[in-house]
Amino acid sequence: MLALKKWAKGRRVIDSRNNRLASFTLSLMVIHYLQSGCYPPVLPSLQQTHPRFFSTSASNVDAISSYINDPLPQRIISFSSTNNQSIGELFIGFFNHYCCFNWGRDGISVRAGKNIPRPLKRGSNNTCLYVEDPYEVNSNTARGVFKEWPWNDIVLEFAHTRQKLQNGRSFKDII
Repeated sequence: MLALKKWAKGRRVIDSRNNRLASFTLSLMVIHYLQSGCYPPVLPSLQQTHPRFFSTSASNVDAISSYINDPLPQRIISFSSTNNQSIGELFIGFFNHYCCFNWGRDGISVRAGKNIPRPLKRGSNNTCLYVEDPYEVNSNTARGVFKEWPWNDIVLEFAHTRQKLQNGRSFKDII
């Protein structure tokens, strides 16, 4: 995560004040990739596997607060992935995944742990990408990326970085 954020800052991919990605959005993209962009997944969707502890439903807020001090289930504590890819392979895979992502059709959901159809809701579809907020379902954390020119710059940075990595360039060369 830190390496991607360093890359993103250096390449002006994250800068929400200027219609680019928010740091939180990039973090969700990393989690999503580790859930559904690599095989086997590195991370589970805790909201899918343990809804009692990770519910997003407003009606469950009181229920959640009643067991907030309960210990986490052993399955969460002991989760282990069978993915054997190195950090470098996962790093390159992140760029491969998002260079091929269908931004016009698909949205990102770490809550679901997979791609979701982009909502048809008017406000969400006026943006260049849809990254669901895991705590506010139907809220787009990328709502600030609504202009084509910064979005095109972001997409180009992903493609240029992917190409450099495929050509064997080092991390130092891409930041």
